[in-house]
Amino acid sequence: MARKLYRKLMDPKDALELLLDEVKLINKSPIGSEEIKTVNAGGRIASKNIIAKITCPNFQSSAMDGYALVAKSTKEASVHSPLRINKDKFIEVDTGDFIPHPFDCVVMVEKTRQNPDGSITIFEAMHPGENIRLIGEDFNPGEIVVYGGQEISTFEIMSLLATGNDIVTVNKRPRAVIIATGDEITNSYENLDKNMYFNFNGPAISYFLKEHKAIVEETPILPDNIKVLQEYLNKYSEFDLILMIGGSSFGRDDYTASILEENGKLLAHGVYLRPGKPVILGSINKSIFIGLPGYSAACAVILDYFVKPVLNTMTGKVEFTKKSPVSIYKPITSSSGEEERIRGQVAKIKDKIYFYPLNRSSSSVSSLLYADGICILEKGIQGSTEQESFDFIFWRKEDLSENSIVVLGSNDPLLPYISSKLYKDFKLRIVSSPSGSLAGIASLKDGLCHVAATHLFDSETGEYNIPFILKYFDKGDTILVMLAYRQQGMMVKKGNPFNVQSLEDIVSKGLRIVNRQKGAGTRVLLDYEMNKLGIKPSQILGYENEVFTHYAAATSILSSVADVAFGIQYTADFLGLDFIPWKKENFELCICKNSLNDPKILSLIDLIKSKSFIDANLNFSGYDFSDTGKIREV
Repeated sequence: MARKLYRKLMDPKDALELLLDEVKLINKSPIGSEEIKTVNAGGRIASKNIIAKITCPNFQSSAMDGYALVAKSTKEASVHSPLRINKDKFIEVDTGDFIPHPFDCVVMVEKTRQNPDGSITIFEAMHPGENIRLIGEDFNPGEIVVYGGQEISTFEIMSLLATGNDIVTVNKRPRAVIIATGDEITNSYENLDKNMYFNFNGPAISYFLKEHKAIVEETPILPDNIKVLQEYLNKYSEFDLILMIGGSSFGRDDYTASILEENGKLLAHGVYLRPGKPVILGSINKSIFIGLPGYSAACAVILDYFVKPVLNTMTGKVEFTKKSPVSIYKPITSSSGEEERIRGQVAKIKDKIYFYPLNRSSSSVSSLLYADGICILEKGIQGSTEQESFDFIFWRKEDLSENSIVVLGSNDPLLPYISSKLYKDFKLRIVSSPSGSLAGIASLKDGLCHVAATHLFDSETGEYNIPFILKYFDKGDTILVMLAYRQQGMMVKKGNPFNVQSLEDIVSKGLRIVNRQKGAGTRVLLDYEMNKLGIKPSQILGYENEVFTHYAAATSILSSVADVAFGIQYTADFLGLDFIPWKKENFELCICKNSLNDPKILSLIDLIKSKSFIDANLNFSGYDFSDTGKIREV
């Protein structure tokens, strides 16, 4: 089937007005609780930390519609020198399709040209991992999904199910039906090894509807078959609201818009909104019909923007949206032609509220779990600075902006456990954004965070962190709190199939790497080791391919888009990789002395210095806690 285009792209505000007018036109304006599994959970309090049991996503997949290739084979391609790829050297993929070995990148279909002989022409070189969702991109087993004492809500349900936690407790009036579609969706965890996704969107949406007074019914997961979909639409013709998950874009198997156009009223197919562009709005058989995007974050935005107002109109509920002005802590860019709603967290530093964006991918489940709400970039805004103020809409019931400790810079697996303990004991939490050690120190200097996490090695003095901090602060302005010594090195697949022992092996064997971002302590250490050996960046394939966390580096190995990555031993051991050690490093927290009268900061320092914290984390391989809590004057 040929790919389809959006039929009726609209401004989202105009589309919402049309939809609410339709609710009134079909006379739908105006029309408890029980214990269940996580599939219907919500509004309850978790009694302890709930840990991820499975990875999410559980297989590497395409992030775009296009063609899967081997990145190495595209290195000669450019706009001025297009490259022809024979049909036996690529496979056609849709968004979400499994990417088999040896393919390690996806070129977007709109950046190619199809040739009569079945080959394609590409116009730019690709790097390993480009346009691919990696294994464990959102979650890995053992990570905290929900804290003890935390309320379970829409996105907690989604994240719990996505990570293999299927037992929790919940709560429940227009009649609404959720129709889930997709040959790649399953309701059984046993099918996950067949390159299928667990149906965590459907049950989460079900809770959202119940939370807004709807009586909800869900269909079995339906195949991508136009006749079957039409049968189910007829079956639920007496319902007030029909929600269909998936099929709203224009992939080869997306039929929803054509069904609605032929059997009902198509008001909009696509809106200038990001994420959430591929939404379908209309009516059929006296029912309001909304086709939801399959990607979780896009789906969430559509629930908030369109579904909630429809339910409020049907129930007669009056609801006011709480908006607050926030400053974005670092410049961001956006599309000028679309309104963008960016998920993120908010925190108060001195007298100003800052917004810290989370993963902006429309598929990110974790960004929904951690988000306090969304920051709105209106249509026409292409860029911003941290000085600008934007509207922020709270999604959470509680405002934790004044109870947040912002830690910028390097990332470390211990930080979520510190945040968990702070939340349980003090109702405090850590807001963290991995930006690299050097960027963290700069942000601390600019007053954009409370703490900078750093592990920067100075090759001239052989010292960690202090030489870099003194480039930004005067002597005596800051302290360093030791979190732990960590073992840094190289990560490879189990069994070390390429027998990597040194950086020279990477060069001599032509192996692929993923690097960390500029200013990251791991990147600084890598550059130091390369410089010692006289290795230039141009000699290493993938040097410019950057990720922001140790987990992202490790999952690049699991996803076979890299052969070697750089990070800490704990991450390698945790994910079952082999590890070649380099150097034990100082991972420290830099804090301004003038913050030491802040009760939040004192609670953080006291926790790190406590024996209970050290004892609880002694099983972290590659960590040395002998000086944890020790304070150094800078």
